[in-house]
Amino acid sequence: MTPSEPLICGIHQSDVLHEGHLMFHLLWISQSHEDSVTCVAFSATGTYLATGDMAGGVHVWLRPETEQQPWKLIHSDNVGDLQWLCWWQPSSTCLTKPLPAVLASGDSDGLVVLRSISGSTSKGTIKPVKYIAGSGVPASAATFYLPSINTDRPKLVVLYQNAELRLWDLKTEQPLASVQLDGSRNDPNVVGDPGHSPTVFCLACPQPKPLYSQLKDRELLAIGGAGVIRVVVIRQTDPSDSSFVAKCISSVETGDDGSVESIDFSWTHPYLAYGTVEGTVGIVDTVKLRVRQKWTYTDQDGGSVSITCLRWSRAQPVFFTSTSNGEVVAWPGLSSGNEADLSGFAKAPEPLAVWRGHHAMVLDLALGDLLSTQPNVEKFIFSASDDATVRIFPVEPSVLLR
Repeated sequence: MTPSEPLICGIHQSDVLHEGHLMFHLLWISQSHEDSVTCVAFSATGTYLATGDMAGGVHVWLRPETEQQPWKLIHSDNVGDLQWLCWWQPSSTCLTKPLPAVLASGDSDGLVVLRSISGSTSKGTIKPVKYIAGSGVPASAATFYLPSINTDRPKLVVLYQNAELRLWDLKTEQPLASVQLDGSRNDPNVVGDPGHSPTVFCLACPQPKPLYSQLKDRELLAIGGAGVIRVVVIRQTDPSDSSFVAKCISSVETGDDGSVESIDFSWTHPYLAYGTVEGTVGIVDTVKLRVRQKWTYTDQDGGSVSITCLRWSRAQPVFFTSTSNGEVVAWPGLSSGNEADLSGFAKAPEPLAVWRGHHAMVLDLALGDLLSTQPNVEKFIFSASDDATVRIFPVEPSVLLR
């Protein structure tokens, strides 16, 4: 979803890309991809849209000035088996001169490709792409290093399938720091075994809050493994020579042996929340580095349901999860009292709201704009499902904030 205008982008396995407006009508369909589209991402201002398919085709589109005009394809290239797309675009108020946006992608060969996208790109002036080679294993996930977002020296954190985490300087194309993790919970120490390929599933960093430069957790990263979340800190040790160090400072057990499918940091409190394939939902205090609450979400028949995606509200201590049975669930991020369960954790909360309608697994979630009136909360929730539908659910503030 665009950050500045009410536009959403949905993808379909038949190589078709759909663009829609929050007046709920279809604006644009593209059939330019040769294979199923698996990744879509808007730039920070919503000016550009990046799309990628299973065959490795990556397209960048320029947003038109009016809804009646089509989106213009301004850049195309090909990579290996595409794993992810992410944008870097600093705030114009933080720099003396505007900089081009950077689109990064990672593939199954461990190759990271960097593209410089600006107004001149739409006029046919294409800057050469940069390539950052990994160690030959898939680049599973990536995020831009939070302290570098609003600077002229962006840095990218890449998580590889062998559980190695690297910090890359995009200007020099050199690694600045790395740490070898263990994706299972069998070994709490940070010791990499060359003969073993631990499994890691997701990567998250704190939210870019207005005063993020003053936050203590801005250097944290959370990596989801099998039954465990590794918390890593990447810190600059010497600004004069751009020296950094990366260290795993905590291993948080999730409560089951399943893979951690999604992690997201809170916008309002020093917490992160996670969801696992076995249905465990948990909240971690990122200051004390301990689990505050954890529970298992079950369906109407009492069976556990896999968590597929998780998103925190930008204005309230509330988060939303999507599930393998097609539901979207709202949860309170703060425990309502001091009552504890048998394991000593705060008692599991009741869902604030449950939205149903999908007939298959929900693959992704996006949250709409905040209400302009108090109390602030998102107006809509958008969910994309394996049933080939995108659903838009209205949010009732009185229900979420009761």
